[in-house]
Amino acid sequence: MDLITTEALKFIRKQRDRPFFLYVPFCPPLLEEDRWIRQYRTTIDSPSRRMYATSITHMDHAVGRLIQALEESEQRDSTCVVFFSDNGPVRGWIGELYDGCLRTQAFVNWPAVLTPGVIGHLTSVLDWFPTFAALADTSVDSTLRLEGRNIWPLLRLRKLPQPLNLYWRNYNGRRAALRSARSKLLVDRRTNDME
Repeated sequence: MDLITTEALKFIRKQRDRPFFLYVPFCPPLLEEDRWIRQYRTTIDSPSRRMYATSITHMDHAVGRLIQALEESEQRDSTCVVFFSDNGPVRGWIGELYDGCLRTQAFVNWPAVLTPGVIGHLTSVLDWFPTFAALADTSVDSTLRLEGRNIWPLLRLRKLPQPLNLYWRNYNGRRAALRSARSKLLVDRRTNDME
């Protein structure tokens, strides 16, 4: 995590006269140095929960360093920061179709442009490409057949874009799910069972 942070900090601090896109994929290692672990030794008994809390604290510190670098380089007001997870919490596992795997929290922060608030509408990570393309004032090739949509009106004005249906299938294709704003259908193709 520290190597990724160091490289991201170099990129942020580089002099530039054009907008930039920086993707920083943290993967908490769940194996940390003692300097991160010691604060939880006497407060969390479970070794696995202690290591999880330690890794999240380390990642939070790294994100803080990136935000500080944006502030110090006077780029904070012109930078949109998006943070999200690639899958849900430990209530679900990768490849599952229940919300414990698919539903994640996220935040978007751009103090000079966005007002604080909570948005509870259904969105997808697939929405970020068309959203960033719109923010960059560029068109997206229609032959790409993107499944995401521009959610900037939702973030900026709290106006819901067109309704969204999401669908998934697990790795072997035997289970599939369709999710609308109010309901979800799961199909097991091995047994033809539906939920």
